[in-house]
Amino acid sequence: PYTDYLKSTGRWLERLIPLADGRQMVVATLYGYSGASADPTEYVANEKLMAAAIVRMKSMNDVPYFIMTDLNVDPATSKNLQTAIQDGVAFDLVEDAYGGTPPVTYAKGGISVHMEGTGTSRIDTIIANAAAAHTCKELRYLHQNNAAFDHVPIELTLDCDRFDDEITTSLQPAPLNIRDLNELT
Repeated sequence: PYTDYLKSTGRWLERLIPLADGRQMVVATLYGYSGASADPTEYVANEKLMAAAIVRMKSMNDVPYFIMTDLNVDPATSKNLQTAIQDGVAFDLVEDAYGGTPPVTYAKGGISVHMEGTGTSRIDTIIANAAAAHTCKELRYLHQNNAAFDHVPIELTLDCDRFDDEITTSLQPAPLNIRDLNELT
């Protein structure tokens, strides 16, 4: 049902990309709701969209899955994304590449190398599952002083040899339902 919802929004698109030796990866795009950073109703719609995309990504298990986004909110303010990151389900590749302090990705009126101040924000990122995050070799902004664009292009370089690696991930233990100990005396 979440893929039906994602398709119905017109804000999500996904493509499976076949690779050598029968391997594959998935690249999706996700466009958040305009105004989500200021309008609570749009923010809730954005969170629902983000949650559905994360569920879709998680369903792919160990197939590398990338979500290229213009969230229309700072990824750090998306509660669903941050929960998925804390749970190890998702990785914000831009945040990771810039050591937790990524530069802005949007500037009203055109991009430049040192954008800051009013009209700028970080609303673009690449979200990945563990398998996809492991394949990342380099991520960088392609800053250009160009008034024709208001979003900074993000270049991601993959290490295709890492597609053959096995990675170990931790799983949350199942909760134990322990009866009240008073019943045992």
